[in-house]
Amino acid sequence: MVGDGIVGRDDSVRFMLTRAHDKVAYYRKRAEYMLELAKPLLRVITEQDSDVLDELSDYDARSGGDFRMIMGTLPIATMPMELLETMLDRYDITGEKKDAIVAYRAVRVGQFEAIIANGTLTLEVPAIDVEEFEQHPVFLELAGMFFNRELAYTYEEYVTHLDALEKATQKCDNVVLVKDRSSAFRNIFIGVHIGQNVLISKNKVPAIHYVIEQSDMVAAFEQFKPLAGQRSF
Repeated sequence: MVGDGIVGRDDSVRFMLTRAHDKVAYYRKRAEYMLELAKPLLRVITEQDSDVLDELSDYDARSGGDFRMIMGTLPIATMPMELLETMLDRYDITGEKKDAIVAYRAVRVGQFEAIIANGTLTLEVPAIDVEEFEQHPVFLELAGMFFNRELAYTYEEYVTHLDALEKATQKCDNVVLVKDRSSAFRNIFIGVHIGQNVLISKNKVPAIHYVIEQSDMVAAFEQFKPLAGQRSF
């Protein structure tokens, strides 16, 4: 049975029941095609699907367009290499784990450069004072590689990275840096590829990511403004 109609107009509704094999086969194939093209409201990506996240992040960064990123930390792509090494040494992270983090930073640098080369970026990051930092420290952005530890900045490391981020973005005409002194998110990343999709990531272990592609929901995140005083962990 197939049919259609206009909402609120009962006299426009019409259904057709058929047993003809060719018509049944046609409508079945049509339904299969529609399901193939349909996008889920939400896709969940865990460590088992890390390759999917890598492909999506890289494709998004290099496909052009405008981005909005709301971060609860600072982007590792703008972290000076010597600062990263100092931080890893402080946590006694060596060998393969250190190499993996350094390689991850290199990937993020490439993606960051691709984004600003092919579009615009509005980057919203926390800018908190030492008192709030001591209560709620900021952690290194490692959710995208599903690292199994949370590495907190010292306040001096955080300020140094924030200063480096400011200097880096001042050189880019198509990057708007927003330093949020009342940041609503401490451990959440929201990346909006305008008109395309939204990536929501939890930066605490265990990391998990959500991909939204439904157009109305993407549009809602494009206009999203956290309530004053709102906090998310």
